Amino acid sequence: MFSDPDVFFLKHLVLALLVIPAIAQSGDENYLGLTREEYKYSEDNMSLSGTMVGVKGSLPARSNYGQFLLDIEASQGYLDYSSKVSGQLDNIKSRSLVASGYIFDEIPVYLSAVRFGSGLKYAYFSNDGSKKLTTENQYIYPRENKKLYIPFFVGISFDNRLASHSFKLEYDYLIHGEQLSKLPGESIRNTQKKGRGIKLSYQVVRNKIGVEAFVYESKTSRSEAATCFDGKFLCREPENSVLIIGASIARHF
Repeated sequence: MFSDPDVFFLKHLVLALLVIPAIAQSGDENYLGLTREEYKYSEDNMSLSGTMVGVKGSLPARSNYGQFLLDIEASQGYLDYSSKVSGQLDNIKSRSLVASGYIFDEIPVYLSAVRFGSGLKYAYFSNDGSKKLTTENQYIYPRENKKLYIPFFVGISFDNRLASHSFKLEYDYLIHGEQLSKLPGESIRNTQKKGRGIKLSYQVVRNKIGVEAFVYESKTSRSEAATCFDGKFLCREPENSVLIIGASIARHF
């Protein structure tokens, strides 16, 4: 479909940032805040888990052509590695970036509003424990994972005398994934074409302060084979899953 998902996404993100302000006015749900997540990555005999903290923001816009929303979240943490083969290693520096652009619509239903939409989501994750040895005296090579999804979501929001409440359910359909494994003297690049993610979240806003709780779970099928070790072998990334349970607090404007 395309050879470089990063270039593809960034081109369209820049285009959206240029076009949306030209046709739309600022919305009423923009915010900036802090987030904390309990993160766990799992595959066959290996897991990576721990706490990540970061910042997140949202920029909405409205026009006669539709309603738009840009969400960005960046986080960092030190995760613990555990493997039945390679042993254990604590405090692996890890980074995450998720950027999503949506177009959506709202339908008033009784005393609430139902929102639904779709868009494009880019997710990046990296970890590097290469300068440390595990309990089995093995080095953990740096890895980078990049995914491009089409998200579909539905949500409901309502107000009462004390606060505004909203629930949201999102399904992410993987259209392209890439795993880069940086082994000593060689980098292996595996593509991933089958996967999905599901996110459920609840947010309450009072006096311009919003608190959100969410859970996100994703699964990615076994990757396509790539040549490795001077072309002598075929290497694949195994089927894997990610579970994130988190919360955030933000100032709404």
